[in-house]
Amino acid sequence: MKKYRGASGKIYNIDPEPIAKGGEGTICAVEGADDIVAKIYKQEKRTKRRLEKLSLMIRYQLTDIQRRQVTWPLDVIYEESGFAGYIMPRLHSAEDFTVVCGAGIEEINLEDRLFIGYNICAAVDTVHSFGQVCGDLNPQNICVNLDMDDPGALMVTLVDTDSYHIVNGQMMYRCEVGQANYIPPELQKRLYGGQSLSSMPLPTYSKETDRFALAVNLFSLFMNGCHPFACAIDPEEAEQMDESLDIPQPSDNIRKGFSPFFYKKKGITYPTYAPDFTFLPESFQRLFYRTFVDGYKDPTARASASEWMQVIMEVLQNKDYIKCPHGHIYFIHKMECPYCEMIKKHQERQRKAEAEAAAEKRRIAASQPIHPKEHMADNYMDVRPKEPTFLESHFVFIIYGVIALFIILFIVWYFNS
Repeated sequence: MKKYRGASGKIYNIDPEPIAKGGEGTICAVEGADDIVAKIYKQEKRTKRRLEKLSLMIRYQLTDIQRRQVTWPLDVIYEESGFAGYIMPRLHSAEDFTVVCGAGIEEINLEDRLFIGYNICAAVDTVHSFGQVCGDLNPQNICVNLDMDDPGALMVTLVDTDSYHIVNGQMMYRCEVGQANYIPPELQKRLYGGQSLSSMPLPTYSKETDRFALAVNLFSLFMNGCHPFACAIDPEEAEQMDESLDIPQPSDNIRKGFSPFFYKKKGITYPTYAPDFTFLPESFQRLFYRTFVDGYKDPTARASASEWMQVIMEVLQNKDYIKCPHGHIYFIHKMECPYCEMIKKHQERQRKAEAEAAAEKRRIAASQPIHPKEHMADNYMDVRPKEPTFLESHFVFIIYGVIALFIILFIVWYFNS
């Protein structure tokens, strides 16, 4: 064990053998404390500015519930040579949010997703209640407890909080990272223009940018893992078009403000694995529209975490969802199960695509120069006439020649005798 001193005056005995490793440092266990861990930075990451940022963050006193919602720094730690890292709450059972969104509706049903969605919003609301901003709110920084035997099942914890966008009066400690598919249009345009998150003029991240990323994550959660700005080719419309179509990336669509769930573009639709947008309750649809459509020009129009908490709680309390014969749970306002419709639609497109691929394969094969023998089954005989051998073609002449020779030899013998 190695001894570290906290800014609080507390002494921590920390196991030098890491639990996990990352680009900035290592996560290590703390002796005698099962509910906390230490993050020890690499030497080059122990900067004065990082120390200032963490020293500001530990001023916030978190409740027990808040400590389960956010791995917020609890204490800054030092070794003999100086600043080394910080202490934070420990996660025991959690998967990152990509696992949740990638799971089928049979694995994580709609009711569980509503609880998860509410808890994500509650965690973000906690950060915002501090007057602070998450910044890089991508699914890998959102962890969910999927152990249904655990009392804390479906609880959500935000991680990587030392990268958060922290403000203290006029002093701002910016978040310098971000995943493109979760960055809002106002920042996308600046990134497209050649600027970077680490150096572009402030302000960059804000509560409004968090609200955009939160809505993207919620959309993926409720729409079978589909990103709200993801596109697909509409095969029926594409066949009628002369020019070829390219599928734009979600980040490009975010920058341009185009989503196939809100706008129509010829030859473009949403992915087949997503249900129709009307699958969602009207209260959800309104908040998504405000965030992605109205919020494109006016970021302040985006729905807050507390607004999402309210509409999700209403659905949970009213139990506005039912189960279809196949076991899918869906919102009650739909007459038929949208998941069954989605699966049927996806299967039909898949069958059509396979039939078209088979037809194209036959067409290509038919256009190739071939030899008949290559397409003749092994159990069929080749009945075409064969070219005769020399003996076969001259057999009669040989017979006549032999007979003539025999006659000549007989005549010669007869006269000599």
